[in-house]
Amino acid sequence: MARFAKIPYSIRLLLTKRCNLTCTFCLDDAANAAPRSGELTTDQWLVFIKRLKELKVFDVSLSGGEIFLRDDLFVILRALKDNRAHRVTLLTNGTLITDEIAQRLRELDIKNISVSLDGMETVHDSIRGKGAFQKTLQGIRRLTDSLIYPSISFTATAANCPDLGPLLDLSASLRVRLFSVNSLSPEGRCFSIYKEIVPRYPDQYKQVLDVVEEKRAMYPVMKIECSLGFYYHLPGSYEYFKANPQNYKIKHLKDGCGAASTSCVVAAHGDVIPCCGLPMFPAGNILQSDFADIWMNSENFKKIRDLAQLSMDDVPYCKSCQYRYICDGGCRASAYMVYNDILAPSVLCPFCDLEKFAVSSKTADGGFLPREKRL
Repeated sequence: MARFAKIPYSIRLLLTKRCNLTCTFCLDDAANAAPRSGELTTDQWLVFIKRLKELKVFDVSLSGGEIFLRDDLFVILRALKDNRAHRVTLLTNGTLITDEIAQRLRELDIKNISVSLDGMETVHDSIRGKGAFQKTLQGIRRLTDSLIYPSISFTATAANCPDLGPLLDLSASLRVRLFSVNSLSPEGRCFSIYKEIVPRYPDQYKQVLDVVEEKRAMYPVMKIECSLGFYYHLPGSYEYFKANPQNYKIKHLKDGCGAASTSCVVAAHGDVIPCCGLPMFPAGNILQSDFADIWMNSENFKKIRDLAQLSMDDVPYCKSCQYRYICDGGCRASAYMVYNDILAPSVLCPFCDLEKFAVSSKTADGGFLPREKRL
C-alpha cells in the first residue's frame, strides 16, 4: 500500500448542500435554500469535532453549499476554536455576510475566509444570478471593516478571462491578501456545459498568465496563485529538465494530490470521501464507524492511495507521453467523472488527444460519458 498519514493533516466539512444561489458551474450541484433532510445535526457535528480534537486534526475547512445558511454555524465554529483548531477556513459566496456576522467572525478570530468572485458585475451575475456581485462586494467590505481580509477564489472560464485584470485591480483596492485563479472541473452542474465554457488552450491560458504576471508586479502585497500555469509551462519545463538531467525525477500518478493520503472530506450526510470530486469512493460514514478506523482501513481509500505507486511509465494512457516524468497525470476526479476510468487522462491535458481517447475507450459525445453511464 502507498504511504499515507496515520491521521489526515487537513479535513473539509461540507456542512450543507443548500445554497441561496444556483451557479451555472457549481461543482456540488447545490441549490434550494430550504432545509434538507438527512444532513448532520448540530449535535452530530459537535461529536465529530470533538473526535477531531482527540485525533489532533487541527486544519479544518468548512464548505457547502453555502455555509451561512446553517443556523448553527457559529456553534460549530465555537467548538472548533475551543478545540484549539490551528487553522479554520471558511468557503462562501459572501452574499449572506452581515455586519453582525462579520463582527462575530472577528470575535472568534476567524481570519481565513475564501469568497468566490467569477468576474466583474455583468459576468459574475450571469454565472451566479442577478444582484449577486453587489451582495458579495458588500459582504467583503463588511469583513474588511471588521479587520478580516478575505481571499478571493476565481474560476477561469472562456467567458470571464477578460475580466481577470479588472477583478485583480478591484481585489487589491479591497485589501485582498490572496487571489486564487482556479481551473474549471466537469463536476456537478458544470458537467453538461464544461466543453462550452472551459478556457481555450493555449490562447486564453496565455491571456490569464500574462495578466497574472502583470498584476503580481503591480500588487506585490497580494499573493496571486494560478493553477492554469502547469500545462502551459510544461513544454518549457521539459526542455529545462532535458538540459539538466540531474534534476529529473520520475513522477508517479497522483504525486501532487493529497486525497485519501493527507486529506479527506466529510459530506453533509456524514460520508467520508477522498475529495469533493470523488464522492463515488466513500470510505464509510461517521455516524456508523469511528473516523480513525474509516481513515486507516477503508478499501476505497486504499484504491485511491495505491494510485501513487504507479510510475507514469505504467499509466496506460500516459506512458508514451514525452512529458510523463514531469507530470503526475493531473486530477483523478475529473478523469473518473468524465471517462469512468480512474487511470484515464486528465480532462485538462492539452497534450493528450482526448477525442481519440474517447473513441478508443468507446465513450460518447466526443469524450464525455453520458451522465447515467459514468458510475
